[in-house]
Amino acid sequence: MEIDPYCRLQPQYVAELASSFAEKAFRPGELFIEQGRPVEWFAFICNGSTQVSVWDCQGTELSCGKLQQGDMVFDLALLTGMAAANNVTCLERTSFWIQPRNRFLDSLNDHPPLKEFFHHNVTTAITQYHERNCRRHRIQMESDEFDRLRYPFLQKALSFIGQNYQKSITLEMVARETAMSKFHFSRLFKQHTGLSFKQYLNRRRIKAAKELFSQHGYSVTEVGYAVGFNDSSYFSRVFREVEGCSPRDHLIANGNFSFIETELTK
Repeated sequence: MEIDPYCRLQPQYVAELASSFAEKAFRPGELFIEQGRPVEWFAFICNGSTQVSVWDCQGTELSCGKLQQGDMVFDLALLTGMAAANNVTCLERTSFWIQPRNRFLDSLNDHPPLKEFFHHNVTTAITQYHERNCRRHRIQMESDEFDRLRYPFLQKALSFIGQNYQKSITLEMVARETAMSKFHFSRLFKQHTGLSFKQYLNRRRIKAAKELFSQHGYSVTEVGYAVGFNDSSYFSRVFREVEGCSPRDHLIANGNFSFIETELTK
């Protein structure tokens, strides 16, 4: 195990610890760690990749980055016994080299270099990262609200999109609603939201699709059409671009298998 902090240990201790790990594979979209629930394992990624995110106090999911082959998967709940502070979601079929939590804690007590590393270096870094991330998001939310109040065109545009995203709306239609040329509107919209009109519209539609998926009984095709996509393949492609997994994988990861029954009855 040529990975910090394990490389600090004597070879015989490394061999002993290695025997306490086992390989386990997870499907695309499956949660390896779920925020608010206990954490069962400490792990390294053998192959594949994951998305790390956290739900803030406003109920918004904040992306904290990705983990790939060789990266450590760690949550403060491993040390505290409390609920997980973040989500770790598989972006593809991902294999982990996992160690049960009780064995992980035993290894910290048995090997002071490990305890020092995890109790000081890692926990401090993770805590600071989450605080910075959430603070930036709160500032951005305040800035977004300020922009909506200061720039009526933006408030009109977002309201129009929110009321009509299920329909075949275009950039020209929204620009006309704000009494602007499409070129001027497009430039200002990107400036104040950080997204193009199409990107914002797609994200609004995917958010609505996830809400529909939480209600059992809808097929992937039905949800795609319901939120404004006229092509199921394009819907799946956009969903993957926004969420990092396909609609089917999202449903499976959330334990919703009713879409299979719905499709079989058609």
